[in-house]
Amino acid sequence: MIKAFPSLLGMVSIPFIVATVIVMVLVVLLTVWLERAHPVHMGTWKLRVLALVLPLLMTGFVSRMNHTGGVSSTIAIGMGDGPRFYNQLAGAENNGAVMQFLNNVDMTAMNEPQGYSKAAMMRIKSEYVAEAKKN
Repeated sequence: MIKAFPSLLGMVSIPFIVATVIVMVLVVLLTVWLERAHPVHMGTWKLRVLALVLPLLMTGFVSRMNHTGGVSSTIAIGMGDGPRFYNQLAGAENNGAVMQFLNNVDMTAMNEPQGYSKAAMMRIKSEYVAEAKKN
């Protein structure tokens, strides 16, 4: 999706982009002001460790969403996730952009064929080049 960023921007109007940037800056400024005006103390070391570990666990949890039969896959499908790896646009329309992105995080397109190697591919290439030169 990063490579398609210019194409994605073309789907959104300039005023919307400007408004989004302004809102993001305002949210950051509000957050900084709130942090200084009303600091929140995390309390015990156990809460601090939990606040550090919980996001890491959540990241690991969602990164395994497209592994069939796993806990996160079962939960995602139960929530209506229908991954469509063959049609990214349809998947995003059906599941939403975030779910479609998460479905693609750790995906194996196909299993590696037996006997696959760089040397084998070079041998096949040379066979095709030799065949093309005959014609």
